[in-house]
Amino acid sequence: GPTPTPTPAGAFWDDFDEPCKPPPAPCPPGWTETMGPYWHLDDGWYCAGSPGGEHGGEHRSFAGQSSWTNYTITTRVILHDPRRHGQNTGFGIYFRITLNKRKPTGYIFQYDPGWRKQRGSFLYRKIVNGREQSPFAYKVAPDDYEWYEVEREIRIEIRGNTYTTYIDGVPVLRASDDTYSAGQIGLRTWNQANACFDNIRVTIP
Repeated sequence: GPTPTPTPAGAFWDDFDEPCKPPPAPCPPGWTETMGPYWHLDDGWYCAGSPGGEHGGEHRSFAGQSSWTNYTITTRVILHDPRRHGQNTGFGIYFRITLNKRKPTGYIFQYDPGWRKQRGSFLYRKIVNGREQSPFAYKVAPDDYEWYEVEREIRIEIRGNTYTTYIDGVPVLRASDDTYSAGQIGLRTWNQANACFDNIRVTIP
């Protein structure tokens, strides 16, 4: 598979099929893992957390260009079921991120089965020097939404001060904020989450 190399237009994609080179080369190429000991490649998926969910903690990884402003992120994701461990879990997709000493500042979309008690929610937060702020927008998921063991397509459109997230082609959250205007993308998990990502693509309109 191709290395996730930005084109002159700023586009980026990674199917995670390229094998890792020996340390200290980044694994996978093009990504900077700033937190979490359980990032790994698994049959063409980029995963955070141990497969059984017994080892977790927060995981963060970043890629792309600090100059990106308006773009669309698309990825396939599976969140594996950790409920036997009694932990709320989920994943996030960062956008318009600036790293300062490996700590991110910018925005994140969170796919969070544990937020708002048993129903879970989709939400946007600001991240300031690595610390998440209270959501500035959220939507509670339907009662019958299947969070675990389902492959989802997540698409986030970033246009000016407005952000729209689609799941499997359906819009689930739209909000506006003008604090941050440019930056990288990234991935995050927390608690005992085991989430795997594939076919991450950034397109410039």
